[in-house]
Amino acid sequence: MLYVNSAFPHPIKQFVTGVLPTYLFGSLDSHTTPFLFNISQVSVASDVGTLTVQLVSGGGGSLAGTPNPTISVGAVMGVRGTTKNSGGLNTDPAVIIASTVSALTGAGTITYAATTADLSAIADVGQVVVLPYEIGDLVVSGSASDPVAMVNTPDASDNSRSFYAEALWQGTMPTTASVALEGANVNFDSRFATLQCDAGTSAGATFAGSDLLGAVVDGAATQSGAEYRFVTSRFIRAKVLGMTGGDGTTRLIVNIFG
Repeated sequence: MLYVNSAFPHPIKQFVTGVLPTYLFGSLDSHTTPFLFNISQVSVASDVGTLTVQLVSGGGGSLAGTPNPTISVGAVMGVRGTTKNSGGLNTDPAVIIASTVSALTGAGTITYAATTADLSAIADVGQVVVLPYEIGDLVVSGSASDPVAMVNTPDASDNSRSFYAEALWQGTMPTTASVALEGANVNFDSRFATLQCDAGTSAGATFAGSDLLGAVVDGAATQSGAEYRFVTSRFIRAKVLGMTGGDGTTRLIVNIFG
């Protein structure tokens, strides 16, 4: 959710420890249960499998808005119980690369990578499970998230002021980008200042502490997370400090977990 620079107040989410992370940019509807589909037909072309499916259960939830919300490209899925190509279309996990599933009927097709022999469309059986998917917010240079309120307690074992933050991109990657966490004691746009992390991270790498939470260089993410310790700001938000490239599909997910 983007920052609202308005004199009219609105509720601020509270950042608390728990099972699910808190989202600054983007969302994951924790009320959506995994989708379960029955398979009626399969096909394979050049290691790409297509399943004709019908929703059996799952979906829904407070953010979905429809009884059978459309599943998302990039969502994690699993296939079991198919019989063609000696079960070569069965896989767990896989990632959805295309879908025509209707949000109204729950029927359509799901496409994914399947390393097996080519196969013309033929009737089959089996099931597909699709997990709920994170949906990022559309961002540009200067976009700021709505803040969350930190919880500070006198409990000596409390760790709510130390947390890990993650930045993930969806859609078209920007050419360059820098993302930071900002803190403030009063929720005014002009009062937020950049927080320095103790260690930045990306897949398989750790970096020295800096002002960055996430970074993109030459169209590739070079930093995608950071650890923050003993943050004392009352409000925390994420901000895109700078961005070039990208388009109307460029989305950002930032979540924090403590």
